[in-house]
Amino acid sequence: MKKYFIVADVHSFYKIMLDTLNVKGFDVNNNEHYLILCGDLFDRGNEPKELFEFVQSLGDRFIYVRGNHDDLLIECVEELSKGNVLSQHHFSNGTVKTICDFADENTYAVYWHDTKKKLLEKIQPVIDFINKKSVDYYEVGNYMFVHGWFPSGSDWSAEA
Repeated sequence: MKKYFIVADVHSFYKIMLDTLNVKGFDVNNNEHYLILCGDLFDRGNEPKELFEFVQSLGDRFIYVRGNHDDLLIECVEELSKGNVLSQHHFSNGTVKTICDFADENTYAVYWHDTKKKLLEKIQPVIDFINKKSVDYYEVGNYMFVHGWFPSGSDWSAEA
């Protein structure tokens, strides 16, 4: 029987998330244990690579509801790839840090022409994963999981 573990806003704090899941009985080797992440996989914390490897290892047992920081990461990569000056919110939210962490560079690397290509190459698998794996919401029985908003254009009723 499937057992769902639900977390949100992990923000690259892999060890804290994993420790908490372990305390709650999550077993990475149990094929009936599923992890639902309700948005914001990255930004802010220091363990984005470890977190990314972990969620990839879960395969179909990882359900990924897209959050605003996931969108910010995509937006930041698009700005970087176009050679645009990055918006200040990409620094304050930790998005630039996430990109640089994947390339083992410091945040000043976004200013160096010779490292931008490396940054973009290292972050592209993450962007591909977000675009392929994430959904706007996920339903299990009578439960609906979102990041903090309901997708627009949905035909949902407030009646039970």
